Amino acid sequence: MKPRILISDGVLQEKIQLLLAREAQGGLIGVRISVQDGVADLSGFVENDSHHQRLHDLLATLEGLKDFRLHLRQRAAIHYTDQLRSQEVLTALRRNSALDTDRIAVHSIDGIIYLEGTVSSTVQRSTAYFTAMWSGRNLNVINNLQVDKGAVRSFPPLFRRGGS
Repeated sequence: MKPRILISDGVLQEKIQLLLAREAQGGLIGVRISVQDGVADLSGFVENDSHHQRLHDLLATLEGLKDFRLHLRQRAAIHYTDQLRSQEVLTALRRNSALDTDRIAVHSIDGIIYLEGTVSSTVQRSTAYFTAMWSGRNLNVINNLQVDKGAVRSFPPLFRRGGS
């Protein structure tokens, strides 16, 4: 049995960073590393199961590392979740009778909802924003909807001063 070598957490973190830079081959996305008491926690995204397994195998042989935990999600699963979230928001917008959704597009990227397109008023713009934000759960929404200046109508005043 080999004697156990004690290596500082900072050195272990650098070794893991070098290992990822050398071995990742583009399959790791935004991986964060923290090491405490010889135990490494890695979180982020992988492209597929083979990248996850390769990282596991590499860390298992890293000298000085007591243990490691991988909190990695597949990028494809995130993309699929984004598609579902976009569809849910679009359905909620279409259900709101106060909105004209013909010129509204919804995109979700990394869990953030983007509203794009044109609406006829600032009221519609705000309604679309709040409908998207509250469609099932509080979502992070970026409202890029533009108000069509040609569609803004002037409404007659509700109350007139003086005689009728």
